[in-house]
Amino acid sequence: DALATTAGYPPESTYWGISVTLKDMATSENVAALFQREFPDFTVLTAPELSEAVFYGTSVSTGVPMDMRRVTEIIAFVTAALLSATNLTVLMLSRKSEIGILRALGATKGNIASMVLTESIGISLMGALIGGILTQPAVLWQLLSNKMGSDVVLLEVGGGIGKAVLFAVAAAIVFGSLPIAKALRVTPAQVMRGE
Repeated sequence: DALATTAGYPPESTYWGISVTLKDMATSENVAALFQREFPDFTVLTAPELSEAVFYGTSVSTGVPMDMRRVTEIIAFVTAALLSATNLTVLMLSRKSEIGILRALGATKGNIASMVLTESIGISLMGALIGGILTQPAVLWQLLSNKMGSDVVLLEVGGGIGKAVLFAVAAAIVFGSLPIAKALRVTPAQVMRGE
């Protein structure tokens, strides 16, 4: 915001680039490094890089601004989904005799599948809500410290919790299919034989 004000941009405008002129070119690398640290979502180009591109007739690589939160979210989601699938599989194997008894008492495959799926969704939703409660205050602080409007803050925080719940249910359904398949293979005869 200070750079935009210095460059003469009105507060309501959207700007794509800001040029900063330094009195001492010897400090350009230090200032560029500072900008790269402070504004990781922006591409910082120094005068030597631009002049080299003009001299050789090449284009300047602007890079792809990358929000590392998205990468972290994907890694966390995949890790949590695989851990959930593993835990549910172990849980189903430990309850093999209970499933066999339920089958002997007349429980259908649909009953067993819905039992496992309900448990899977419940565990995933609990994890999503705990994760949301732990992570959303940091997002809220980041948005408020950047002086974002209340509508943007509510949209981001609400969207974050909504995405977490949606992904949790999707992961429970997709990664719960393996425990469901294992649970459906259990027969009363296997349990009686102690297999």
